[in-house]
Formats: sequence, structure tokens, C-alpha cells
Amino acid sequence: MNPKLLYRLTLPALLAAGMMVGSPRAGGAEVSETLVRITAWEDRREATPELVALLRDGDPAIRGRAALALGRIGRAADVSALQPLLADKSAEVRRWAAFALGEIEDSTAASPLEALLLGGEEKDAEVRAIAVEGLGKLRRGAPACRAALDDRSSEVVSRALLAAWQIPVPGAIERVLEVSERGEPELRWTSVYCLMRFLGAPASGRTPIPGGLELTDAERDRVEARLRRSIADPDPRVRMNAARGLRADHDTLTTRGLALLARDADWRVRVEALRALPATGPDGRGRTIDPAALQPFLSDLHPNVRVVAVEALATVPDRAAALPLIQTALSDPRPRVRQVAFGSLLTRLRADGIPAAGTNVELLNEGVRAMQNSKDWSLRALTADAIDLMTHDRARQVLETMLKDEPRVAKQAIEPYLLLRAGRRRAARPARTGVLEAGRLSRSGHALDRGRSALHSHGRHHRGRHRR
Repeated sequence: MNPKLLYRLTLPALLAAGMMVGSPRAGGAEVSETLVRITAWEDRREATPELVALLRDGDPAIRGRAALALGRIGRAADVSALQPLLADKSAEVRRWAAFALGEIEDSTAASPLEALLLGGEEKDAEVRAIAVEGLGKLRRGAPACRAALDDRSSEVVSRALLAAWQIPVPGAIERVLEVSERGEPELRWTSVYCLMRFLGAPASGRTPIPGGLELTDAERDRVEARLRRSIADPDPRVRMNAARGLRADHDTLTTRGLALLARDADWRVRVEALRALPATGPDGRGRTIDPAALQPFLSDLHPNVRVVAVEALATVPDRAAALPLIQTALSDPRPRVRQVAFGSLLTRLRADGIPAAGTNVELLNEGVRAMQNSKDWSLRALTADAIDLMTHDRARQVLETMLKDEPRVAKQAIEPYLLLRAGRRRAARPARTGVLEAGRLSRSGHALDRGRSALHSHGRHHRGRHRR
């Protein structure tokens, strides 16, 4: 763990224990009691007059802890009370005051931080670093952030790079490109990350991340050229973010460079390279990926890499080459890979038409059998997602098998089974690539009883008709 991050996480605990180094009353009962009261106010989100008054306490441990509490409470009304602490004689208090202002989600909190950075009088580099970090969280203060990019401290420059894309800072491209050529690993990866965000690269997770800067064609070309060179950087953080930034660059050299990352030592780099390969550009066409190029990723030792590779098989243009690879993935030792393979198969089959016909029927049956025979209940439950591709009789057979399974599996069959008996079909669901939703798996047992009762009466009806 980063030592500074560890310091930030443990400092409140040290304060609460009355162990703050340099406190004239460290360990005293009075200090400990005051710190406990501050923690209680913070937990209740109560910015009481007593808490605000502690910003003027004679003990720096108390002043710093009170500032942190007010920042976490997050009232815009407390900005004016926190601002004087940016000039406190204790650097530790100034750090906590800067951090607290960055936590207050109000535009008024940015002005004191901007003044600190533009004033040029703050001697403590950590105070300056925390201040520019706060501006990034507040998404304000472009001039101050631009000034921080020229700071004499590498730590301040690094934090400014991580803030510049959030504000964003126009006219910073030249400086960021310059910093990206420097030798310090921390500056290289943060500058490449900033460039990646300036290009508007999508988030790697589900949470949308704002970003993107209005770049000229010349600026964009320079940024992409720098990212292409960064693919060979010795630091995996640099290579990973370079690959992310090149998702929309369809240059042949970029595609070749990304393919070479299939042999990268870091699995996170391999994942980002793989995600970039089948990216779709503004023209909507994307790269034409030969599924054979995915083979190194499909046989990767790390399951997360295989998952992303199998997801890509759902959309690569060469259907005939992709389907056998999906079939192979259905027998992967990892349930997560098999789950994604089943989703990719359904996506492919739906593109050919509903219900499945011709050779697609056997492909569908093979996928369903792979799920039904799994020891993992969540995979057996996924068979309900394929109902829209089946004939009525086949769908009924699959759902009846699910209803006889354990409750977590049976619950997934209830709704489609009742709709099927009523002569209707549930709309096709998107392929699920995550764990089955907890909400749907915790439905009342009454619905399960209804499904099993319907199954029981359905069986009696058929047996009676046969006897007659």
C-alpha cells in the first residue's frame, strides 16, 4: 500500500487515541475525550458550534481533527471557518484543512485552495498536493491546477495530472506531454492517465466518468503517438492506461502494438489491450478483428483475461470462426468464463433470428446442456435466458427441469413458465455477465409454489388425457 495512503487511513485512529506526534498534550485524558466528541459529531453529521470552535483550539491535533470532521460533514457554510487554517503555523493542520475543503461539494470551497496554489507562499509540498487534489474533486480551479503542473515537487505535479482531466485544464496538453517523457515512474503513469482521460476514454467499470478535452486534430495525433510509444513502457500502469487511451485509435500500428500486449507480464495490461482491440470508432465500423488474434487471450492463464476475450467473441465479424471458440469456452474450468461464453452464444444466435433454426438449434442445445450439467447453481439458472430461442415444447421441457431444481434455480423459471402456459413469451434478456441479481433470487417462496403447482397440474392433465 502507498505509505501516504496508509498514513491518511491511520491518522484519524491515531488522533482518536490521543497519539498525535507533536501534540503538547498527547496521550492526555482531556485530548482523548475531545477527540471522541469530535468523532461522535462527525458520525452524526452535526456541525455544532462547539465543533467549529475547536478549529481555534491550542492543540494542533484538535484543530486538524476538527477540520477533517467538518470536511466530511460537508457543509458549504463551514468553508469560511476552515479557510484560516490554510495559514496555520502547523503544516499538519494546513494539510487537513486543504483536505477538508476538497471534501465539501460546493464551488465556494475551491476559492481558498486556488488562492493557496496561486499565492506561491505555501512551503509544504504535501499541502500543495492535497490542495490541487481537492480542486480535482471539486472540478474547479483550472488556472491553479495549471500552475501546479509546473510545481517544483514531483508529488504536486503528479496530483495535478490526476486533477487536470477532471477540471479540465485547457491548454495543458503541451505540459502533460512534456512530463510524460520524464524518468520518474509516478509522473509517467499519471501523465499517461491524464492523456488517456483527455481523449475521453470510457470508464473501465460501470460508473460513468466525465472526461474528454476539446483537442485539435494535431493535438490528438500527438497524444495518440505518445500513447503508442507508452505501450512499451517498463511500468505496467503506463502500459495499461496507454492501451485504454488507444481504444478509438484505428491506426494499423496501434492495432499491432495492442496485439503484442497479449504476451504482457501483467494481466491487467492484457485485459485493457484486449478491450481496445475490438473497439468501435466514430464511423461505427471499428476494427476488423480476426478471431485467431484472440487465441492468445482465450488461452490466457488468468480467468479475467479469458472472460474479456470470450465477451469479444459475441461481436467479432467472423461468425464462423467465433462460434467454435465460444463452444470451447463453454467447457472452461472457471464458471465465470462459461457464464460469459453462454451469453456470447445467445447473442450470436439471436442475431441470426428467433427462434433458432437449422444448425443453430444444436448449438443452442449444446450451450443449454453445458449450463444444465454444471455443479454451479447460478449457471443452471442461466438456462432461462435462452427460452426465447427455443420452440414451445423445448422451452417447456427446459423450464420444467429448472422447476425441479433447487429453489434458487427454480425461481428463475417461474415467470417464463407461467407466461408460456398462458401462451406468451418473456422478452429476450440481455446476456448476463455478472452474478445473478440478489433481488430476483430473494423473491417470496409463494411464487415458487405457484410454479411447482402449475407444473404438477400440467403433469396430471397430460397423464389423465393419456389414460382417456
